[in-house]
Amino acid sequence: MSTRAFTGLLAAEPSKDLLQARDALENLGDDIQQLIRSSSQQQLSAGWEEEVNARPGYNDQQRRIVGAGASVLAYNGGLAVGTGGQGKLGHLTREFEFGTLNQDAFTTYTRKGRKGGSHQVTRRARRQIPTRSQTGWIAYPAAGRWSMRAFSMFLQIVVKASHDAIDGGR
Repeated sequence: MSTRAFTGLLAAEPSKDLLQARDALENLGDDIQQLIRSSSQQQLSAGWEEEVNARPGYNDQQRRIVGAGASVLAYNGGLAVGTGGQGKLGHLTREFEFGTLNQDAFTTYTRKGRKGGSHQVTRRARRQIPTRSQTGWIAYPAAGRWSMRAFSMFLQIVVKASHDAIDGGR
């Protein structure tokens, strides 16, 4: 059994065909590789952001936190997508993506009053977080829909860049 490396939200073990295609792309000239990388980054990022924003959320706050900073990183072995983690509530990305088991749980903390004294405050701090979902609410379902679209987009970019290079006399 092989170990799998997870980077971003999507991870896949490269197949022989994918590795052969990557090796063939590396044999192209540097200018063609750069064109492919820059085109991929722009188009795949736009597609990922569109897919994340199309997902309905539990509430607007969840959609803004999880949907913030949607990005795509293309590297030699494949693609990694990321989302969330921006703004003062960015640390709640994971909780807003996967939810909580007990929305009615109480949290008690001590705070200082205006006159200098301290007192206990009890709050239901999880009410704004959606109910538990093992498959995620926004980013993970969006990644499932986006992955098929991403690979077909990437193939179109490679074909177009190769044809442009041949037509340009390079």
